[in-house]
Amino acid sequence: MHKWINVERGLYKDVKTGIFYQRLRRPGGNGKKSSDTWQSLFTDKITEARTRLDLRRAARQAGKLGLKVKTSDSKNEPTVNVVLDRYVKDGCPNAAGHQRGDPRYVEAAIPMLRENLGSLEISKLTQAQLDKYHTWRITQCKRGDGHRTTDLDVATLSVACSWAVRCELIDKNPIERHHKYVDSRDVRHAKEVSFADMKEAHEWAGEMFQDRRSESVAWQLLFACMFGNRTEELLSMRTDAEPEKPGWISTDGGTLYVRRCKNPKIENPTAAISPEHRQLLDAHKVWHTERYPESPWYFPGRDRTKAGPLDENALGQALRKRSAKAKAARTPHGCRAVYVKVRRSNGVSDAQIAIEINHTSGVATLEAVYGGVPPAWLAGSGPKMKWIPGEPAWAKIKQVEQPKTAAKA
Repeated sequence: MHKWINVERGLYKDVKTGIFYQRLRRPGGNGKKSSDTWQSLFTDKITEARTRLDLRRAARQAGKLGLKVKTSDSKNEPTVNVVLDRYVKDGCPNAAGHQRGDPRYVEAAIPMLRENLGSLEISKLTQAQLDKYHTWRITQCKRGDGHRTTDLDVATLSVACSWAVRCELIDKNPIERHHKYVDSRDVRHAKEVSFADMKEAHEWAGEMFQDRRSESVAWQLLFACMFGNRTEELLSMRTDAEPEKPGWISTDGGTLYVRRCKNPKIENPTAAISPEHRQLLDAHKVWHTERYPESPWYFPGRDRTKAGPLDENALGQALRKRSAKAKAARTPHGCRAVYVKVRRSNGVSDAQIAIEINHTSGVATLEAVYGGVPPAWLAGSGPKMKWIPGEPAWAKIKQVEQPKTAAKA
């Protein structure tokens, strides 16, 4: 429902959206009462609204005199800049209309979109225009080939357009269905950047533990592999979490609560704690108490003055550095692949695994991302991999007392 504010004669503002409208009086006849109707001026700026209103009135008056008046479409149609203005004003919400967990790539995209497409009218925002933007954008990138960066920029613009539709600033999103510039054949799947098993994961984490500067990220690596969480989910975990909030452990010690950053309406916010997981949690607690007694974050950042968690790119950077040395690519997403592999090796079905890691796109997609299940494993003859197959990685930590025995889950 609209709630109008009369700004001046014939000019109204929608309280909810901030968009200005022209009020038109329709005369009655044949027993019908006169009625009002409102036509959008497609702007939330008062000066622009007045200009567009004057133009419409002039055209209407000329029409009564039998004259034709050609008005510029640019005076009646919002540009990309207008759409981005509204999007930024409302906090750059995500596709669902909620606040973004990490808005950095959106904040980086908007200035580039303004520079190249800002003055373009929305109706002229076509795939051809996006292709021109892509050609220009790759010349601006200092790192990478620019294809992925362009896709992120265009995705930002598409979400902004969809938001503008919800705000009745424009009638439709002209790029809701658009071509992507990253070739799907070049995309590495998680199975290609995954550890072979948990033994290898512990080896990589163990090397990180030998340097105090990378201890926190080593813990993140192990938690990602053993619980299957995304980076954003792990970095939201707190040691002082309230009941059922990220990082809280149930009173019986059997459940760890996590935050799912995708599909929150159908999320599984819990993770089971096995005896091996309990060893991880106990060792982490000892380390955390020794190194960061005042930090509430599971994975504190290196800058103690900021008192925040690790940067979201910290694990990726650490793995890239180690990958170059080992000549074997490993990524944070590959950590989730290890989780899938270990669970499959123990006879757990893909349907169950999808629930555990909140992979809601279906079993078929799980297979496409993490590969198929060996037939022998389906028959219950898998290798039954362990989370801690030998000496744990945290044994490499220096000057931190290790727990003598692991508490039962």
